[in-house]
Amino acid sequence: MITDISYIKKIAQEKESENIVFRKKLINIPFPIVDKIFHAIVKEVEQQIDCTQCGNCCKVLEPEVSDEEIIQLAKFKEISIESFKKNYISIEPNTSVQFMKGKPCIFLKENLCSIYNNRPGSCRDYPHLHHERSKFRMKRIMEQYSVCPIVFNSIEALKKQILKN
Repeated sequence: MITDISYIKKIAQEKESENIVFRKKLINIPFPIVDKIFHAIVKEVEQQIDCTQCGNCCKVLEPEVSDEEIIQLAKFKEISIESFKKNYISIEPNTSVQFMKGKPCIFLKENLCSIYNNRPGSCRDYPHLHHERSKFRMKRIMEQYSVCPIVFNSIEALKKQILKN
């Protein structure tokens, strides 16, 4: 398993063309087959990678948060909801989606989430690989290819399975 983020970023750039070919090849494979292969790979990869040794997602991403989560996060920060929103929340103009702003995450402490059991749903679900119809979300998944060792290693293993045929 490759877990070095610097190396993953380098390889991700080198494999841009290969990844485009891979995504095009997926078009002709029924999504249930892709899901079956991909989900088995993801499960195996996740068992081999300790996210607490990386924490890169918490360093470079800005997770979506709901109104209820904002209330909870403000309590953890021990500030008012208004102050929390002003200092730590941005809103995507076209969709009105609220997300945590600032990198790294304010709750990240030494690669560990200081509010792990109460983290936002988008953090809890990251890297979002267990959902059905993976091939239709592959463009979005590939956006995480250089960010997360689980995504990187899972995609590399899936490519070996798909491109060998």
